[in-house]
Amino acid sequence: MVLLLISSLLLLAMVGCSGDSVQAKQLYLDAVDALAQANSYAYDMTLDQVLRFPEPIPIGFGEETDTMTTQIRLTGRCIEDPLAMVMTLKASMPDFMDLEDLAGLQAYMVDNKMYLYLDMFGEWWSYDEEFVEDAMAEVEEVAGSSSDPMYFINTLDEDDVANASVKEDKGYYTLIITVADGALADSIIDEMMDQVALELNEEETEAVLEGIEFSNFKYEMRIEKETDLPTNVSLDFTLTITVEGETLEIVQGAEMIYSEFGAFDSIEVPEEIKEIATPIQ
Repeated sequence: MVLLLISSLLLLAMVGCSGDSVQAKQLYLDAVDALAQANSYAYDMTLDQVLRFPEPIPIGFGEETDTMTTQIRLTGRCIEDPLAMVMTLKASMPDFMDLEDLAGLQAYMVDNKMYLYLDMFGEWWSYDEEFVEDAMAEVEEVAGSSSDPMYFINTLDEDDVANASVKEDKGYYTLIITVADGALADSIIDEMMDQVALELNEEETEAVLEGIEFSNFKYEMRIEKETDLPTNVSLDFTLTITVEGETLEIVQGAEMIYSEFGAFDSIEVPEEIKEIATPIQ
């Protein structure tokens, strides 16, 4: 889901008709195709998020803070077709509490069956094919047309809110997208509102949209010239949400490192995990 969000945000930013923009679009599409052709890869993702609250909030033992930092690292391997993956997630909130041994998980998804281990509970659970299929269908429904690269390219080409540039260095291209402050809010939020059923009337929806703004948006993808494969992807942006005069600021940064392209053709769930996992209906 994180990968989908990053890709969708990139594609929303790819607008305009300059030479760099055209080259940037083609480089991106070639990289997506090369990744699909490789079919398997390893990934290492780090995500840093800082929340800045309008007023201090209690964090226990009489202490308060107006800033909360979350750090997440996600590592694993993935096969695109047929879909299979293994991943490990670790999270920390240094400003809030010690989450060691609590906020982590391991997961396998193979042959339309999922195995999940949450550090907090200390046991393996298994989910059947029907659950996995329903979950994937819900993801696709929420994503809607945002999962189609050409939707955003064709829809937003008429606008002129983004700057696309391409740098070359020692066998690599670096695709860089920056977007004018505020320009992404309407495009992203309107699409999300269309796809997610919210119990808000028109007036309430407009109030939500008017209070959301993106800024400091920057996306970079490093692409190997010889193979068209993306080796590094980074995304940074700031999101502010203002409601009744109070503003919450979210500063987000993410970096993804890809490796081991096409180096494996199967992912196996250890037999021990299969034997001890508790089925969840």
